[in-house]
Amino acid sequence: MDEVISNYTISQSKFLDWMEANRKYPEARELTYADFPTKFFWVLKTKEWQTRDIGFAIGRITYVPLLISKPII
Repeated sequence: MDEVISNYTISQSKFLDWMEANRKYPEARELTYADFPTKFFWVLKTKEWQTRDIGFAIGRITYVPLLISKPII
């Protein structure tokens, strides 16, 4: 069991660091794990959650050309 816990990839998981962020940031305690990415983002290089400072964005917008062959109704 100790060998599994000492594994770096497990010790630096998003879930475990989410719990650490809850300890570090009081505003994080008001968010569920599912809602957490709305106010924080995961930094892959440092493997930690950081606060979102600018705006609100999740995901991407798909491009749809103006001239499509059939109208979508």
